Amino acid sequence: MSTSQASASAASAQTATEQATIATTQAEMSTSQASASAASAQTATEQATIATTQAEAATSQAGASAASAQTATKQAARAEELVNAATGGSLLKDQNLADLSSTQTARQNLNVYSTTQIDKQIAGRVAVTTTICGKPLTDNIELSPEDVGINSSDDAELHRRLRINSLIGENLLPIY
Repeated sequence: MSTSQASASAASAQTATEQATIATTQAEMSTSQASASAASAQTATEQATIATTQAEAATSQAGASAASAQTATKQAARAEELVNAATGGSLLKDQNLADLSSTQTARQNLNVYSTTQIDKQIAGRVAVTTTICGKPLTDNIELSPEDVGINSSDDAELHRRLRINSLIGENLLPIY
């Protein structure tokens, strides 16, 4: 073999070695990528398992909540039945006592007067024609300083001081 052939063979061997190194590197990269893909697949599988478990727990809780709601509805219906049985269907709020068999008996049991009884009690106590300072007692009245004989600002100030002293129970404001 000639030197040129030996050089060519050596160059060919060098190229083959380089190609083998490149192929090995590519194989290692492919193996690494496959391992990463397998790890990602494992993580995805674990996350899917966790999500499935959480979904099952949520479904279970929803079922328990629905059962609780049904129980509460049944208990409310039973309570209403008991109230109706105890009261005979009377004393319902929306009836405003119209469902009583006898309002007179209820009034006697509660020891309260009827409107007619109250009118009879107060009749004649204060005459409808009674007035105070010329104002009839058909409604609330307001008295002004003039109504009680206070005409000047000095009298009004005296009246104000007297009123304050009487409210606080002491003679703190001088009266002059």
